[in-house]
Amino acid sequence: MARNSTFTERLNMLLDRSSKSDSSIADDLDVSRQAISMWRSGERSPKKPTIEKIANYFGVDIAWLMGYESNYERSDALRRNASIILGGFDRADIDAARYNGVEISLVERTIESNGPITLDRAKEVAEILGVSIDELTVLDKEYEEDQPEIGLAKEFITLFSSLPPEDRRIVLGELRVLSARQQSASDPQ
Repeated sequence: MARNSTFTERLNMLLDRSSKSDSSIADDLDVSRQAISMWRSGERSPKKPTIEKIANYFGVDIAWLMGYESNYERSDALRRNASIILGGFDRADIDAARYNGVEISLVERTIESNGPITLDRAKEVAEILGVSIDELTVLDKEYEEDQPEIGLAKEFITLFSSLPPEDRRIVLGELRVLSARQQSASDPQ
């Protein structure tokens, strides 16, 4: 893995692509606005726990954030496919999802980020959008046309986001039970 960029360059890339202000991101990360400013200028670098917090916040790989390069074709596919799915939602549905506690902002931050996305973040995005990681990371450019179930996923997420939190937990529990049954039925004996 070759080092092609510095932490400052990668951080600036993430901050510049974010729809949030530096002050808002500083609040989210529980750091001062001045700290963000010093990191942006390269005057200072954060300590390892803060770097981990930044990487987790944007859903990117820590090594990438530190300036190392790796192949992240699947991360680009995830961003593209998540954007397609999210773009199919009505703005009112997105606002309702935010109101009902669904982490749409996490999906938006992931789409806006750059570099390799961590597996944990990919799982979170897939769960929020109601699709599998495989669907999100497929490299096929004709993804939307080849996946007719996308319409169903959009309909499900719209319905799911309108449920109160307790009902969402019940639905997720039921889906996990059904998924486990499906998996055990398809496992060779």
